[in-house]
Amino acid sequence: MRKATIATTVITAILLTFVSACTASTGGSTLTPPIMQATTTSAAVPTPTPANTTSEEKLAAMILANAAQIEDTFVTTINTMQTGISESTMTDERSSEVLAMLHSIQTEQSNLKQAIETYTNRYNLISPDTSNQLLAIEDRLIAAINLIGDLISDLDSDMEITLNKLDDINEAWTKVELGPSINTWQEQVLTQIDLRETFYTNFQPQSGKVAYNRVEAFTQAHDFIQVFQNAFDDGIFTPEELSKISQIAANAEASLFNTGDPQLFGYARAIDRLTRIIVRGDWTDAGNEIELLRLSLPARPQP
Repeated sequence: MRKATIATTVITAILLTFVSACTASTGGSTLTPPIMQATTTSAAVPTPTPANTTSEEKLAAMILANAAQIEDTFVTTINTMQTGISESTMTDERSSEVLAMLHSIQTEQSNLKQAIETYTNRYNLISPDTSNQLLAIEDRLIAAINLIGDLISDLDSDMEITLNKLDDINEAWTKVELGPSINTWQEQVLTQIDLRETFYTNFQPQSGKVAYNRVEAFTQAHDFIQVFQNAFDDGIFTPEELSKISQIAANAEASLFNTGDPQLFGYARAIDRLTRIIVRGDWTDAGNEIELLRLSLPARPQP
């Protein structure tokens, strides 16, 4: 009974502390306009991630779901331990069940860590604030993974945790700072996406850059595709690239509308839609949309 009680105390201390770390309140943070944020936050250039299989919004939801799954497994593990102790049924079979849950937690934590790395690699440059918050969560996650791994090793050997080990784990956890909650972080991601869309889709056409004939309007549409594709190819967008795309989009849209030809208005709306998709971080749809626009446009006019 003493072994089981000590093991329960250790597991509970680890799991509850990590749950608290994932669900602590941020106390609020002020979001600045995306372009200002990019110039005031120092961020390392991330590793390119060419294969974009989801949007920023969907990836944030996935991270939240992974964190919720970890918390559910935490609760199940603790309940199983407490039931076994209260009913004096902490058998080898139930202990093995707890060990399996710990292995599950470790796997779930690794999956969450991978999702966090995908987000920060892909969106660090255009969403530095939310990326930095997520990196703070990842730091605590790594500490949790290491502690869970140590606990699994001990249980694998003889199912006994010493009091000294309990003290070591508790001391380690006191050094883990609580940071932003996953829930609050996701809300800030959604807010940042909306702010970014508002900022980049309000660029005004440049004076002297607006055409009034079909040839120049089609040329600008092709220029938009080229600039867009060049930025898209490496799988990562910078604030400078988003600004360039948005400005060329504003010019091309104005030129297409200024022709007065309703048949060309659809191209202008397609460029606007592409710009909104890309600044919202929905890069999978962007790849499909740019190809549709390329195929539908007449050939680039020759000089």
